[in-house]
Amino acid sequence: MSPYDELAELRSMLTVQEIADVTGVRRETLSRARPDSRFQRRTQKALDDLYAVATRLRPTIGGDPVHLAAVMRRPQSALAQRSIADLLREGRADEVLEHLGPPGPEPTAREQLENLRFDPELSARLSPTPTEVHPDEAQVAEEARLVAAMLGADPELASLLPEIEAKILRHFGSDATIDRTIIADHDSPTDATSSI
Repeated sequence: MSPYDELAELRSMLTVQEIADVTGVRRETLSRARPDSRFQRRTQKALDDLYAVATRLRPTIGGDPVHLAAVMRRPQSALAQRSIADLLREGRADEVLEHLGPPGPEPTAREQLENLRFDPELSARLSPTPTEVHPDEAQVAEEARLVAAMLGADPELASLLPEIEAKILRHFGSDATIDRTIIADHDSPTDATSSI
C-alpha cells in the first residue's frame, strides 16, 4: 500500500487534526498530501506506525472514528497509565502493538460477505434476483440448437466438455446442475459467446 493510500485510510478513521496530534506531523503536510507525494522518512515512519496501530484497533472497537480517537487518547493501565497516542508520539509503536497482541485472523470470504453492509438508500433501490427462471419450450429448443451448432463447428471443444463437466460436478457435488447455453450481449445479438 502506498504512503498516500495509508494516509487516505487513516483519514477515514481519524480527523486530520487527530492524525497530526498523534504523529507530530504538521496538519498542513497531511492536508496537502497527494497520490504522488513523497514524505520525509520521519513523517513516513510516524504514519506507518499510526496506520499499524489503527488497523489493529479497528476490528476490536468497530468502525466508529470517534471511538477510535477516544481509545487512543485514554490512559491504559497496561501502558503505565500512558495513552496509545503518547507512545506513538514518542516513536514507541512496537510497545503499543505488543500490548494489543497479535492481529486476528483475516476474515474468510464467507465472513466478509456476511459482514457486507450496503448504504440503506442503495439497499432500498435493489431488487431481489429471481431464484428460478422458467424459459418456455421454444426458448429451450433454440438454445439447444445454438449449442449443438457451436459444438458441431468446434469438435475439439465438444470433446473436452465431458471431462470439464465431470470436474465441475466433482467440485460442486453431484446435486449441481450444468446447463449448456449461449449467452449473448443484449445490445449485440450477433455477438454471442458460449457459456457452459
